[in-house]
Amino acid sequence: MKKLFTLICCAALLGGLAGCSDDDEGEGVLTDPEALIGKWQLVSNYYHYYEDGAWHTDEDYNVETADYNDFDLFSGDGTAWSERYSKQGTLLSKHTPTSWSYSDGILMLDVYPQEIRVLTETKLVMCEYDGDTIGEGDYEEFIFVRVN
Repeated sequence: MKKLFTLICCAALLGGLAGCSDDDEGEGVLTDPEALIGKWQLVSNYYHYYEDGAWHTDEDYNVETADYNDFDLFSGDGTAWSERYSKQGTLLSKHTPTSWSYSDGILMLDVYPQEIRVLTETKLVMCEYDGDTIGEGDYEEFIFVRVN
């Protein structure tokens, strides 16, 4: 009986150690602002909204089906800008640089807050909310991969 109890305790301990975490699939949020520096390609963009008592999601952009590529660039001097290229690589537009800062999971682009949900060496997921409060109301979700 004592061996059975010990076996159950060991199994419970191992199960607890192998359980789910907030960092499933290796995704999490890096806290160092330098993790953002570089060029990020938008791969998908979704609009999440609440209507008729339920949440809905519309895909606004998918790199596989779009006829252009969007990039966000963050420099070490605190400026950020967006660029749009044709699929053939021709620069179509470049937005005026703006200031950026990052702290506690919030990216400030000028005065506009973005919630960072995932920031790894290779992936960035950020959300922009329609209202003034992060985490409340309808929002747009942007998913990027690092290209350099």
